[in-house]
Amino acid sequence: ATGVLVIALMYLLRENRIAALAVSYILLASSGRIELCALPGFLALLLYNGKRGRQPKYFFYWFYPVHLLALWILGNWILFPIMGKI
Repeated sequence: ATGVLVIALMYLLRENRIAALAVSYILLASSGRIELCALPGFLALLLYNGKRGRQPKYFFYWFYPVHLLALWILGNWILFPIMGKI
């Protein structure tokens, strides 16, 4: 629920990016200590200039199935033998 509230606040305060990020980060930080790790993400949002970067056309068409294959291989060759011994 806190994440949805943060998204709504960032949308409502979109005209003042610094205020949106500050309020959102304070709200997240008050919800738990683990959320303090979100600071690098907020700093990256603060440095964003509003322009899209390069868009590799076919990268994401390949990335998703290749990473699923890699996870499957890791699971079958590394994790299942370990889990079978426990």
